[in-house]
Amino acid sequence: MWIEIRKFYELIVSFTAFDDDRKINELFNEIEKYRWRLSNILLNPRRTGKDREKLKPGNVEMAGVEVALDEEICSEALILSDIFQLNELEAVDLILAGEAQKIHFEGLNRGLIAVVCYYDAHRLLIATMRQMLKWDREDIPQRISKFLNSTFINEDVIKNLFQQLINFTVQSEFARLQSPDVNGLGGSKHQKLVRNAIEEIRSEVIGCISMICEIPGGNAVSISNHLFQIVKAVPPEKLSCSSLTAWISLVKITSSEVLSQVHDAQQVLTNMIAHIRNETDWSDQAMCGTLQLACAVALKSIASSPSDHLGIENIKVDVERVIDRSIRNMAFHYLRQAIIKSEHFRYAHQFMIIDELLKQLISYFPAKLMETERNSTDELNFLDDQKKEQSTTQKPDPKSQTVHITDKVTAQLSSTDPSNNYDSALSQYENFLRCFVDLYEMQVTDYAHQKNARTARERELQEQIEENSMAFSTERSIELCRLLERARLPNHHVVHSVAYLEMCAAVCKNENTAALLYDIFSKEHCGPDSYGWESLASALKGYDRLYREQKYASNSRHNQSQTMSMSTSFHQQQSLNLTLRPGDKITIPAQELSGLVAWIHMATKVAQLNERAAMRFSDDPSWTLCSVVASLSTSPVPLSMKASMLDLLTAVARLKGSAPRIWQAIHLNQLCYSSDGGTLMGIQQELEERECVAKQYDVSLAFVKLMTTLLMHRSLPEYATPFIQFVTRSILAHFSTRSYNSVVQMWELAEWSLRATNALLEHGIVEPRAVASNEVHIAILTQCLNDTPMYRAITRVIMEDCQAHNDPYVTRQSPSSDAALIALRILSRAIILHPALRACARVSSSDIMIASIPSLVFSPIISASACTPLDLVFHYLHMTDDYPVHSLYAARILRDVMATRGAAEVKMLELLRSRNSAASHVRAVRAAICATSIQYTIDDSLAKEEDTDNPHFARGETARILIETLSDAIDCQVTRTGNRLTDTNNICYYLLAFRPSKAHTKELYQADDVLTGLHYVLYIIEQFVMSKKPFDLPFSALLEPAFRLMQRLVSITCPFSKPVLCFMRSSNIIEKLTTSPFICSALTLESARDNTYAQGVFAVRRMIVGYILHFAAVEISAMLTTGHFSRPEKLYRALLESSSLVAEYTQMEEDDDDEDMAPVASGSNDKANLLFSLIRRATVPRKNELLYPNLVHFDVAKLHELFDACLTVNIYGVAQYDVLYLNRLLRREIETVYTESGEMKYVQKEMEGVLEYCAEINASLLSESASERIVSGCTALLNVFSVFAPVNFFSNKMQIVIFRDACYVLIEMASGVGGSSLVTACQTFHRLVLTLTKLAQVEYPRLLDLREFFAPLFKSMIDLFLQPGEKCVDAKVQLYKTMRFILRTLFEKNSIDTVNEAEEWLLDGLIAPLETPSSDEIVNIVDKMADEIARHLEGSIADLPKHRKAAGIMLANDLIHEDLKGNKKICNHFSKSGVPRILCEELLHIDFDWNIVTAARKEGGGGVAGVNQAEHISNYNLFISILTFLTRYGTSESGWHVLAELAVSEILAEMPPFIEPPKELFLKPETVKVKGTSAHAYANALDLGLHFCKQMCTKTKWKKQSLKVLAFVQRLGEVFQQLMRAEIECDCLETAKALVYEISINDEALIGIIDGDQVLRQLKLAEDSKTVKSNARRQFINKGSTFGAPRQLYSTLQPV
Repeated sequence: MWIEIRKFYELIVSFTAFDDDRKINELFNEIEKYRWRLSNILLNPRRTGKDREKLKPGNVEMAGVEVALDEEICSEALILSDIFQLNELEAVDLILAGEAQKIHFEGLNRGLIAVVCYYDAHRLLIATMRQMLKWDREDIPQRISKFLNSTFINEDVIKNLFQQLINFTVQSEFARLQSPDVNGLGGSKHQKLVRNAIEEIRSEVIGCISMICEIPGGNAVSISNHLFQIVKAVPPEKLSCSSLTAWISLVKITSSEVLSQVHDAQQVLTNMIAHIRNETDWSDQAMCGTLQLACAVALKSIASSPSDHLGIENIKVDVERVIDRSIRNMAFHYLRQAIIKSEHFRYAHQFMIIDELLKQLISYFPAKLMETERNSTDELNFLDDQKKEQSTTQKPDPKSQTVHITDKVTAQLSSTDPSNNYDSALSQYENFLRCFVDLYEMQVTDYAHQKNARTARERELQEQIEENSMAFSTERSIELCRLLERARLPNHHVVHSVAYLEMCAAVCKNENTAALLYDIFSKEHCGPDSYGWESLASALKGYDRLYREQKYASNSRHNQSQTMSMSTSFHQQQSLNLTLRPGDKITIPAQELSGLVAWIHMATKVAQLNERAAMRFSDDPSWTLCSVVASLSTSPVPLSMKASMLDLLTAVARLKGSAPRIWQAIHLNQLCYSSDGGTLMGIQQELEERECVAKQYDVSLAFVKLMTTLLMHRSLPEYATPFIQFVTRSILAHFSTRSYNSVVQMWELAEWSLRATNALLEHGIVEPRAVASNEVHIAILTQCLNDTPMYRAITRVIMEDCQAHNDPYVTRQSPSSDAALIALRILSRAIILHPALRACARVSSSDIMIASIPSLVFSPIISASACTPLDLVFHYLHMTDDYPVHSLYAARILRDVMATRGAAEVKMLELLRSRNSAASHVRAVRAAICATSIQYTIDDSLAKEEDTDNPHFARGETARILIETLSDAIDCQVTRTGNRLTDTNNICYYLLAFRPSKAHTKELYQADDVLTGLHYVLYIIEQFVMSKKPFDLPFSALLEPAFRLMQRLVSITCPFSKPVLCFMRSSNIIEKLTTSPFICSALTLESARDNTYAQGVFAVRRMIVGYILHFAAVEISAMLTTGHFSRPEKLYRALLESSSLVAEYTQMEEDDDDEDMAPVASGSNDKANLLFSLIRRATVPRKNELLYPNLVHFDVAKLHELFDACLTVNIYGVAQYDVLYLNRLLRREIETVYTESGEMKYVQKEMEGVLEYCAEINASLLSESASERIVSGCTALLNVFSVFAPVNFFSNKMQIVIFRDACYVLIEMASGVGGSSLVTACQTFHRLVLTLTKLAQVEYPRLLDLREFFAPLFKSMIDLFLQPGEKCVDAKVQLYKTMRFILRTLFEKNSIDTVNEAEEWLLDGLIAPLETPSSDEIVNIVDKMADEIARHLEGSIADLPKHRKAAGIMLANDLIHEDLKGNKKICNHFSKSGVPRILCEELLHIDFDWNIVTAARKEGGGGVAGVNQAEHISNYNLFISILTFLTRYGTSESGWHVLAELAVSEILAEMPPFIEPPKELFLKPETVKVKGTSAHAYANALDLGLHFCKQMCTKTKWKKQSLKVLAFVQRLGEVFQQLMRAEIECDCLETAKALVYEISINDEALIGIIDGDQVLRQLKLAEDSKTVKSNARRQFINKGSTFGAPRQLYSTLQPV
């Protein structure tokens, strides 16, 4: 029932195809299904016994579908059927709908939800009826028009609607549901839902009645007769809703507007006249008078229009007599008191009917109104004369003189002056004028505290009032303007004068009316005998002088008298001579007081809407209005007058130019000041002595509004401190401890004091200078960030607002809602500024105390309750749909609290778990993330406004912030725990209801678990998949955060990645995303239009594509790990096979784009597959370069500092500059430096250029981040491909081609990127090379073929690292590592010991290169590019940090190995450069501990923690790499000479790593053969050093180095002795033996030295005793040596 009716309603609302016959036929088919229900609103078809018999447990057919019913559903359906007299099957449908809607109604069972659905179904039906009645009869076909007339516009429908309006009430329905055998009414939440539904139904019924009466057609007579029967029976008491509706409808149907459209208008008027003539038939004669008034207006209106005379000439009636009877029957009084002030008078159409009636009365009966005014004036004058006669008979008290300022002024004496006798006056004209006052000042909302309309009905009424007030302007109605002009005439009675002024103030709702009123009362427009603004200024001056004189007289010691001439508010020609004595008291009579208040109120309204008036009130020197009003505000005038004067100052203060004058005026007149003891005086005394006693705080409220307006101008004078202290300390901090007559006023006072505080925080800048001087806004911020009375008051406001939400009798926002919103805004702002305030306090050495965020947010607000601000945050998140703006600031608070990191998140989690309300917290997050009610697009998220109150923006921004907060929580955990997958203690997992027991399993939730926020995040992604245009979704701004959160959850660092992936796999989302056409849309090139803030779709699209690639990578990895191949094969083919759609996107690429990219090797085939195309397009260079603005007035250096201070916004995970904050900072600087300067416009233009540049930077950052995410996704996929290669669904040769092309594409991409993207690309490239090597070794078993295969790739790599431009260190190191791996793979493996395996260093320099043919491509490439390579390596070795030099040195070593096969250009270049000297200097500074190094290497970095360990390891790596390089470099002739000149052997002999061996070598010498020990590491390094010494003996002049070599061996004699004593055979010892032995044989000059040293002699003898000599590693032969003495000890180091 409910679902079908809802679909029918949506069809009617969206139907516009009135010119399509087929669709109209379909429409009528749908209408026929509900025609009976539409004609019989709130009634149900009769039940039949057949349906009741079907209602049994089992399968039941409903709408062609079989539904399984159990016993509980059947029993609940029977109860529902009996309650509403509903068909049993429809009752079952409601129960099933309730079951399906349980997700949206937390805490309600399906039966209670079914009750809500029942009422909502009828609401939709009556709304459907109203929508059809609203269709324009000129646009719809005749067929539909006839249907509407026959179905809805008849007397029976009207009777039914009125009957339901009388019987269908909240009380009657609650009584029906509260029956003991029903229990159909739940708790407060259910009662609110039902009450709202019933009230909306009644509102729709009233709307339908109004629509029918607007177009009665041929039933006008019958309908009007029925309405007359209702209104004639209305008793003389308070009107009911049905009676008021009948009266409004009758006035409408008998108006000239309606009668001009019906055929039987004459009959309607004839019947109406017959009814109103017989006044004895009416229960209330005043009711008859109002309809007589309507009849007269209608007749006059029709008669005035010749085209619409409608045959009324046949109607014999005296219109003048009818209007006279109407006035005599108190029509105006009844309109005011019974109609307009009725609690049911609150709809726009009701307002329009009465407003039009009164305006037509003014237009058609001006003479009658003037006559009524004269009669009322005579009546009032007669009463005034009676009062004077009574006053002359009383004798004055000679002991006490009281001065009365009496005259005919602006007082509503009948209600404000208890001593008058106006109560007996009829006041017909006053009531007429006050009809406008009450009508235009009517409460447009259901609650008095609401200043802004919140529902559609309220907004409609408010807009209608503002629209109709435009009639009071010269552009609309001259008659109404003349009515306003009469207000300035002096001959009115005082009562009428007050009414005129109040009417002027009431209708002043727009700028045009305000301008008209300002001109009417201006001196240049009104005559000398008229009232004007001068009258008001003169009266206020007179009172000011009088009160000053009274103050002077009361302070005098002697009796003094002073005569003054004071003009009253109106009669400037009259004056009073007043003589004041000490002790005399001035009192203002009620009539004078209300007159002044009315004048000031009108002036306030005019100043609010007209800048000319406000400027003149402030600047006119003859008026000095601001000074006079400020002075009077310090005098003992009545509180109502003082409050109105402060309101006038507030209206004037809205102009920035007027603010300084008002500050000066209130300061000079000491409106609020501090005494010598620091006590507040002035208005503070007023508060304590008068307002607190009366419990009425009008003056304080007006003053706080004034302060808020002044503070919004961002300029504070030096003397502003007392004023701010009054607002913050006297009002805000103590608002909850005072007594109030009105709770609404209490919350309004709290709201405005909070607004003033918020203005200080928003416009004050937190900087060291401000903190050091403890400026006002810093003091306020400090109080907000400590446990102070102000902080407690702010949180108390929020807590009481949350408590008000639980009131079952309040269905709308409570009076505390607005105050709580500002309090949340202040708390959010304070938390944001907390880090900046602490930093500035440290910089400025300030002594201010600032509490930590956890101590504030996690502590109870009051001692009597455990409620904390964190609990309130989740309360507002739970009510996001009802309080979207509140929840926005609650979400910001949650985000900023979690951003503090550290122990805050852990403590937050502990606090939430201690509440035992996990389900409530999960529901809060789910409610906030639910996208079904969100309208928040990407453009909305990028075009941010500061502190906007737009509910749609707030609702969407809340969801976005919350999703991003959950994502950040996962990132924070990864950083904090070091990727420990067992840690499930995370706020994100808690709020998404992840159970720790489900980690690393396949099941995330159980079948009976309720939905969580993750379900709604997945819903967003599902809607993205199903939509053809996903960025047209109403919640498109949530797409990127949703994808980012899911990407974090499926990451391998998340312990719940496996169950979350299975959860996504259940909907097959990843495959749909990967194969969707959307992913190809990221291939579009960036254009100038896209790279703007308003066009963020380009960047967001690329971000989402990056996340999709991540999903595909994780899915492929998971499936291949578990042995599933079918789905990974689909993903492989979707990404790697050529596609026509990809070709379509890529073929539009311009030719000049290729010129900007790195050259691609000839072996690369540019195929149009998706993955490679994305990699290429991810780095397309920008086409619109950022142009730095031309700065003349701004300092560039300081401007950069401002930019750094504004980098505080995060959008879609990208750091952004806060343009609004930058604008505020720049404006503050401009206002400070260029005050009233002629260069202001040039500075302003320059500032706009800076802001535009900032916006362009933000767009650029967004675009760059999008590219990084595509790169990240692509590299993640390539990494997965590398790890799982080879796969069985591709051939080995095909995979070689894929990985080879991937390498080329990555090189091409890396040539155009930098930063983290380049590092990621280089890391992925390394993995690709590893995989490619593994596959190529199978395909190319011969080494020469393998070298030929890798040659083009090797050349492309060299081109990449030789490319101009800076590359980060990590990228360089990774690239060097990859190149070394290729060279290692291509190394000539003709010896078993080609690599020093113990140290895992590649090409350790022990082997000389073979002579290779000139056709070797690797050698040719190195030889051809040797100079460029050498220069690059020279710069890298010199510039790289010390702890990263090893990579560059080892690459140089490996390249020298290839260079030695050719022309040795690299070696020769190094010989001429300073590289060897740099390395020697590095050797001199190397020092490390062998134990620390070996412990760290053994434990994989988990040994000694801290910087010390990293330094030891980096020094060790550098030490080994330098020794390796020098050994290889010494192979060349040029290298040998350089190393000999640098005395490297002597340097080695004095190095601490060699001369300070580990103790373990002496205590346990056998450990030199045990890997992982310090002795083994030392022995290997020593062996490498000895090989360097061997290398120094390979050249002709080796004898110059032999003695130094022996000195090195002799320096380490203790080591060798210990090894020989322990009879340990190790490489280093054997190398030393061979070295000493060969020198002793070939250099006779050193035989004596060798024999004279015990260590050298023992080494020689040990080698000499061997059968096979020189077997340390290999046997060597000497080439080209003579028989006497060889020219070199080791000629070539070629193995035998």
